[in-house]
Amino acid sequence: PAYRAAVIRFSGFHNDDNLESHALELTQWVAHKGLRMVGEPTYAFYDPPWTLPFLRRNEVMVVVE
Repeated sequence: PAYRAAVIRFSGFHNDDNLESHALELTQWVAHKGLRMVGEPTYAFYDPPWTLPFLRRNEVMVVVE
């Protein structure tokens, strides 16, 4: 089924600190816009491990109402 999601795209490694900081940034933005999160943030990583960090494409997303 279709859903709406808020997403932040970022580059670099997907280590715990990087993921947590971008998830926090996204949840703060969602709250600021008056949206309601449904569930926990999920992550997407699109590049193979040999891609240079500044060229990597990663996303953190959360479903919103």
